[in-house]
Amino acid sequence: LLGGSEKNLKNGTHIRGDINCLMVGDPSVAKSQLLRCVLGVAAYAVSTTGRGSSGVGLTAAVTTDQDTGERKLEAGAMVLADRGVVCIDEFDKMNDADRVAIHEVMEQQTVTIAKAGIHASLNARCSVIAAANPIYGNYDHSQGVTRNINLPDSLLSRFDMLFIVLDQSDTKVDRAISSHVLGMHSSEKQVFSTKAILQRDTALVQNNTETESSMYLAHNAGGEVLSKRFLQKFLYYAKHRPWQPALTKEAEGFIAEQYSQWRVDKAADSRNRRTLPITARTLETMIRLSTAHAKMRMSKSVDVVDATVAIEIMRLVVEAEGLAVPNAAKLVDEKEEEEMMLEAPETQHDSGQGVSNLPTGISRSKFVVFQRRFPDLMFHRDSIPMDELSIAAASWLEDGSFTRTDVENIVSHMQKINKLLVAEGEVHLI
Repeated sequence: LLGGSEKNLKNGTHIRGDINCLMVGDPSVAKSQLLRCVLGVAAYAVSTTGRGSSGVGLTAAVTTDQDTGERKLEAGAMVLADRGVVCIDEFDKMNDADRVAIHEVMEQQTVTIAKAGIHASLNARCSVIAAANPIYGNYDHSQGVTRNINLPDSLLSRFDMLFIVLDQSDTKVDRAISSHVLGMHSSEKQVFSTKAILQRDTALVQNNTETESSMYLAHNAGGEVLSKRFLQKFLYYAKHRPWQPALTKEAEGFIAEQYSQWRVDKAADSRNRRTLPITARTLETMIRLSTAHAKMRMSKSVDVVDATVAIEIMRLVVEAEGLAVPNAAKLVDEKEEEEMMLEAPETQHDSGQGVSNLPTGISRSKFVVFQRRFPDLMFHRDSIPMDELSIAAASWLEDGSFTRTDVENIVSHMQKINKLLVAEGEVHLI
């Protein structure tokens, strides 16, 4: 909604500042509702769907005037949304031939037409926010990110951010969603009644002065939510400042160092095939996100704090596992439970039926920690070397009491119960 800084160099090169975003996730996770919210908040936005859009409908079409017989150009959705936002729902339902037409728009931000004796180049400087479903209907965790998305790599690389939205079972979240939905169906608010809408329209016709709108909107679940009118004003004010935030030397060095180190880490990582690649477009995305964060702070310079936030967002996007991690409250509860278990006497747990299910020489607390941390370590991979697993396990306890012998005993125990397979120093998932 805020975007980065657009650059037009002296040699004619155009560097886009708009940020493109793609959401891929399970059905019924409110992707379409989020797009409708963007339509209501953005200063200028155009909505379309993948099945109801063609290539020329998104870019531009050449038509014939019925009266004069002359050829004329008609702008498509992305040309009409110049300096605005385009929301494309059901992006995966679009035909491949129509999808190719938006490649130029998403990177060069122009539409070049050479048809019927008409040669023209139209501006389409807009942000693209698209929502799509995985190829299997639901997101398959056993497959990589690119295999779940039925889109070519050339198109995926043009999206600055790719968010995986999952429908996970969480009691607190489910309760909050159900109370919100039931509240919308049960409460009869005066604001949404037909009489109130007609009165408001009448007041607009009579040129009545606008009443002061509150910055916050009361929320039934507790807390405060920013009102729609305030968001519209804030986004317009922050985006149309008379200055453009400039990168500082410290931010430039920080971004360059993080990018180069990230490239090295991804090349050495054995699970890089499961995640998105790190390319020069990723570097440009980090700069755009840093600039957008500086705009949100109303700052004239892009500082290290802006670059830090941008890199955290990019790490979430590239690893494609951030939204699959349980929420922070659940992680805190699990950590507290682990600490209580570690502090409790082991003799209290080592009695009863559970003793036979524990590996030889391993306490219950260590085995529980291993069972919780191991799935997170193997989220995007099928196998891991025993050496790497031992190094990772050493950091799971603060006192570093996880030894290689402990890891080998646990892995051997899980192999006996057909949970893991060990071959040539590699631990494989079954």
